[in-house]
Amino acid sequence: MHVSEADDGREIEVAVGETLELALPETSGTGFRWTLTSRTESILTLEKEYSADAVTAPGSGRMRCWRFRAIAPGKAMLELGYARPWEKQAPMRSFTVKLHIGRLP
Repeated sequence: MHVSEADDGREIEVAVGETLELALPETSGTGFRWTLTSRTESILTLEKEYSADAVTAPGSGRMRCWRFRAIAPGKAMLELGYARPWEKQAPMRSFTVKLHIGRLP
């Protein structure tokens, strides 16, 4: 299942064993970066985090990507913040989806 910025605030159903791919836009060279701010390890495991750079010039767009696998049934909030890691203030932007993980019928 693919999730993007357009899914912010939505509820998503995922089956145990299913992969969830999340991609959010970043601007390179600004210091701002998406980071996970919620803990979901009991039902969702992070398999991979990476950047998909279209162009490497400062100020160009890129996608920050995560691949998760649903490992147990349950509910959780997947939350991320867009901030500069060295600044001690609230994130400039946030992203949240509510996950409902269930077993396959």
